[in-house]
Amino acid sequence: MSFIRPELRDGLVRWREVIIATGAAGFGLLLYSQGGYVFGVLGILLMIGGGAGVWVALRRMRFAADGSAPGLVEIDEGRITYLGPYGGGVAELDLLTRILINHDTAQPGWVLHSGDGSVLTVPLAAEGAEALFDALSALPGFSARTALRARSDEANAQTPVWSKDL
Repeated sequence: MSFIRPELRDGLVRWREVIIATGAAGFGLLLYSQGGYVFGVLGILLMIGGGAGVWVALRRMRFAADGSAPGLVEIDEGRITYLGPYGGGVAELDLLTRILINHDTAQPGWVLHSGDGSVLTVPLAAEGAEALFDALSALPGFSARTALRARSDEANAQTPVWSKDL
């Protein structure tokens, strides 16, 4: 039996990275306030690390998927795998040539074009789709701001996010 209301539990899970990073920054402030060179330096480093962690966690939250779309996304060593109820596919991060966000279907999704001509479509709300943010951030020239703008731009059927300079 759970003593925490489901809405509160879901909120804490959603904000857990921000809470942990804020706690690290707060602990750094506590260390810094103890004085001395060792505690001062450690405190400053923890505050900087915690602040950076909060920034990254907030950006990642904007990509968070609620799992309402069918399927599961897994990312392992540069390989993006989507397992869906009607199929799925695999895309290698190194072979991607173009990324779009498609709002023209019942389930809006990432459209990943590979150099070999294959296309993998991953619903934005599929379970594990938030991991795409970290994976795609490794691509040269990938802009999280562009991806966020494309994700919220439902007026355009297909919004380009990234393309490889050939």
